[in-house]
Amino acid sequence: MMTSVIDLNDHAEKGTVQSYFYKDIGDATVLLVVGGPIDKRRTDKLMKEGCGTQAQAILLRRRGVSTTKEIARGGVFCPSGGIERKLFSVLAHSK
Repeated sequence: MMTSVIDLNDHAEKGTVQSYFYKDIGDATVLLVVGGPIDKRRTDKLMKEGCGTQAQAILLRRRGVSTTKEIARGGVFCPSGGIERKLFSVLAHSK
């Protein structure tokens, strides 16, 4: 099961996609996709069967869309809780 990351911070409307812009990687807007094997011990309203254990960055640029080769593993990612900006940066800047 794959879903986009949702930002439920006080400043954002519920249901908006969480993204960050990085000028230093070619003016890219970065989104994370959460998925992989699920962890049934943690759920949220978007991933009722279990949250994802992997995340990968999608880079949106004027010249096209790409994904990073790096995939975050070893954590549990529940989109309704938001994802730390640091993970966006690490994955976006991975080679």
